[in-house]
Amino acid sequence: MTEFIVGSKWPTLEEPKKAAEEYIISRGESWKYYKADKRCWVRVCKNRTEYDFRIRFNITNAGPVELTILIPHICPRTTHAKSRLGHSFSFLSSNQQSHEVVEEDRHIKPKQLIIKERLDRDNKINYQQAYRLREKLRTEIFGDEIL
Repeated sequence: MTEFIVGSKWPTLEEPKKAAEEYIISRGESWKYYKADKRCWVRVCKNRTEYDFRIRFNITNAGPVELTILIPHICPRTTHAKSRLGHSFSFLSSNQQSHEVVEEDRHIKPKQLIIKERLDRDNKINYQQAYRLREKLRTEIFGDEIL
């Protein structure tokens, strides 16, 4: 897990952006898009009227991407209880543990992926999401081989 300290720098925006999103979702929190343009990338708390979470990366033309603002979440978990971000397909497929499970057993049942996701990440997904996740990971790992 990436450590976020104001002043940290990265060569491109993709690495800190993905790490920030994974970090927030893994803690059971959520965000809403506030601003993203060629100079900055900003996310704030979903319930911004009461809580002041904010993360901002500045993008410079000549140099690296820098973390300039980091105000951590202080809101209760109930604020983020029904967040769709943790159920997003990109988040589910980025989980290294899911890759390893499908690699070990290419015929794993979607129900087993549901249980693993709930136990490992406290994230409840439905059968269709688990099925699609399994199929995507099979394609990534084994290619178009006949299963």
